[in-house]
Amino acid sequence: MLWVVQIVCFVLSLLVRLASVLVNFLLTTLSWLIFGLLIVAGWWLETIRNRWFQVPIVQVVDCERCARPREQPSGLEFALKNSRCSDTAYCNNIRRALNERIADLERELHKTKQELEHTSRFLRVAELQANEKRAKIRSLEEELRQIREDNNFEPQKSRDVQEDREQLYQQNERLRAKNLQHWKRTLVQKQQAMKAQAELDERGDKIRLLATRCRKVQRELDEMRTHLQHQTRRADEQREARVRLEVENEGLRRPRTVAR
Repeated sequence: MLWVVQIVCFVLSLLVRLASVLVNFLLTTLSWLIFGLLIVAGWWLETIRNRWFQVPIVQVVDCERCARPREQPSGLEFALKNSRCSDTAYCNNIRRALNERIADLERELHKTKQELEHTSRFLRVAELQANEKRAKIRSLEEELRQIREDNNFEPQKSRDVQEDREQLYQQNERLRAKNLQHWKRTLVQKQQAMKAQAELDERGDKIRLLATRCRKVQRELDEMRTHLQHQTRRADEQREARVRLEVENEGLRRPRTVAR
């Protein structure tokens, strides 16, 4: 009864996913309800404060949302559309926050729809496979029942039917093991690829660092070579000057020796 266990597992996973989606929807609805209640409470407190303390009425320009005709909606939209706005930036901030929240909810809804579609496709494929196996098992059971009803029970045929069922179960187990092995191999390949990419990035950083150091050392070598050439030139000039001075001194000493 392996296919029954698989179907039960699939149904349980679907129920878990649906429960998570329902919990997310309830949390989102609760957050929106709290947000609307806070805005309505703030508007109500502002109205009471203006009425009790007799706040002078100042003619102000309505924002775009307040300038529209009032259609008597309910909830948060009613509070926003029926409040007179003296601060356009505040209304724009509220509208921007609402738009961002709506965009986040739409993204979450799109992601949830994609997950549901993926789960539905997976369940449809699994259901088709289960139906095929169930049909094969029913056909084998029907053949066995007909054999028993006709009182022509043949042990060999019964053994063949039992062997066919065992072969189907074994094929299912092999297919499941093969899929599991393929998934493990894919996971190992993905981990190896991520590790190789990390090593490649690390080697690239090391190569860039070595290239920077090499350029720095090359500049230092060029500076040392220039300094050495300068020192060599100075040493050559000093040596030439010393030789010239010795020649002059030799020339001065030679006449004195002749005179003696």
